[in-house]
Amino acid sequence: FFDVDDTYAPDDTSDVLHAISNTLDNCTYTDTVSFSSRNLSAYFLNIDGFKSNFEEFLVHKASFNHIYDFLLFAETNLTSRDRLGNYNIPGYKHLCLPNCTGKVKGAGLSIFFRDHLDFTQSNELTMTNKYFQSLGGTLRLSDGQHINILVLYRFHNKFADSSWYDELFDSLDNLLDRITSTNCLLAGDFNFDLLSHNNKYVQRYLNTFCSFGLIPLISLPTHFTTTSSTPYSALIPLL
Repeated sequence: FFDVDDTYAPDDTSDVLHAISNTLDNCTYTDTVSFSSRNLSAYFLNIDGFKSNFEEFLVHKASFNHIYDFLLFAETNLTSRDRLGNYNIPGYKHLCLPNCTGKVKGAGLSIFFRDHLDFTQSNELTMTNKYFQSLGGTLRLSDGQHINILVLYRFHNKFADSSWYDELFDSLDNLLDRITSTNCLLAGDFNFDLLSHNNKYVQRYLNTFCSFGLIPLISLPTHFTTTSSTPYSALIPLL
């Protein structure tokens, strides 16, 4: 995943690639009906609008066999004028980052977390710029450990050129430098097709995250049309 330069020694690259291989080899496919875990768990969904799809999600959630600690949503399409009280889930507290000014859809993030968890929003991890939105906070565990939890959505830009991508990855570098100071989990819709292995921007996306010890866990398609399927979404834990 890395270009050959002075930044990464051969041993560093080898170690990272070995860790990536082991991580993906140890992944198993599951679904929300059969999934169960005693560990910290998170569920991510690009919901494509709370107003149109939140009730449908609640019906889907009723089939879950497991109570997730975090429910993370992208593209809520909520604005600052919407009543957040209309979107509640019993047993959870709720953080929300509204839609960008001027965008009708294609933005907005939410984090639901179980109400017994000591989780607080971080202004340092929450931002909106012309490239992406991020909503994040810190989970404090009883043993004193901290875990940063973050949901992110990268905006579409069909007119993006190389300078736009340079600025995007610079912004991502700055954000990842903040969240990886401790253990972290990053979920989101990054709008990169990971099956396009030869695309230079996909390669740079992977390089960027792997250089911070972050490995995408989703390697199968998550977005389907009548003619294609692509793994746009990701759950990315810090090694």
